[in-house]
Amino acid sequence: MDKLIELVKDISKKPKGKAALFFLGYLLFFICVFLLIKFAGRKDALLQEYEKGETYKIKIDSLVKNNFTYDLKVVIDGVTYDYYGKRFNENIETFKYNNLDYYRNGNDFYVNKDDVWTVTESPYKYYDFIYPEIVVSILEQATFYSEEDLDSSINYTLKISSNTLNKLFYDKDTDIDEVPNTIVVNSTDKIMNSVTYNLDSFCKANSLCTNSMKITTTFDMYGDVKKIDNPIK
Repeated sequence: MDKLIELVKDISKKPKGKAALFFLGYLLFFICVFLLIKFAGRKDALLQEYEKGETYKIKIDSLVKNNFTYDLKVVIDGVTYDYYGKRFNENIETFKYNNLDYYRNGNDFYVNKDDVWTVTESPYKYYDFIYPEIVVSILEQATFYSEEDLDSSINYTLKISSNTLNKLFYDKDTDIDEVPNTIVVNSTDKIMNSVTYNLDSFCKANSLCTNSMKITTTFDMYGDVKKIDNPIK
């Protein structure tokens, strides 16, 4: 150490040496700032992989098997759209909306009016939020923020940007400077009970709402839907 100090003193006595030491000092300063920023954000970076391997402790196998009942509640600027149904696989489901019974087979929708089934348009708003692959993609690309232990379950809070959602839903690259959207996943024994998406920033950025958009999907009876009969036959 003493030899190093003497070397620095000798260099500083020379005109070019002073300039070199001045430059070296600035270089070391910026390296320290860079490392500080990088490692300060490492905790968040490590938690970004939400559902890969064991990184974040929620089982999605039951959801991906497309055998469950669900309640999809969409609230846009205070107006509520509520759907309750059951799925046997990714192509077949029955559900109720506005006191009417619906049946879906693939991309075809049917509605029962006065005991007569007729072809209809999809009544869903944001059906993607019960589609397992979409749910998993959203959770994978969200960043873990916090967790809260409740009496019999755990709430996991995540953040996701509107830019990420725009890429996922619309395949477009955007650079929106906004407050991130919030996702809360409730689980019991690592099984997903519900996912709540507070998407105010996303909906306003895409003119989907004036003020607010909240979507809650509640899942239940995993594996208990053994069959759904075609009600039209």
